[in-house]
Amino acid sequence: MKRNRPKGGHDGVSLDEELSAARVDAAAQARRQSRWTAERRAGERSLVDVLVAATGAVVVVGTADGAEHRGQVGTTGADAVELTTGPAQLVLPLAHVVTVRTTGPVGRMAPRGDWTLVEALTDLVGTGRNVRVGVVGAHTLVGEVESVGELLTLRTPNGTAYVEVGAVASVAG
Repeated sequence: MKRNRPKGGHDGVSLDEELSAARVDAAAQARRQSRWTAERRAGERSLVDVLVAATGAVVVVGTADGAEHRGQVGTTGADAVELTTGPAQLVLPLAHVVTVRTTGPVGRMAPRGDWTLVEALTDLVGTGRNVRVGVVGAHTLVGEVESVGELLTLRTPNGTAYVEVGAVASVAG
């Protein structure tokens, strides 16, 4: 015996077909919303967000003085980022970072450290290690960190050098 199916609408479409079409439409709308949200978030990202997400990855960081530094992202602090470049550590002030190129996909957001450039420099006081300090304007100094405050004091082979901490573009050592 043939049963008549109930009609869902005036055009002869069954209720099951209407529900199925509604589910497909809702899924498509959800995908559009998800894509729009992802695109919007990508547009709102900052270089700091990219560095934090790239923790552990190898990146190339361009600085305001035109230099490029390749290394593995360590922690990103309050105002600086640490890169490992072979056996050396490199600290770059975030204010001087103008580009970040990733060599692969970036991961999830890692916790951001609360350390500062001044604290990283202070950790070098009294270590006896020579560091290479890049100064805004492509000037480089090599010496031992003697003290840090508003000024970074370096003992160099040619005497003592004083650098405004805000003019530090990189510290390697």
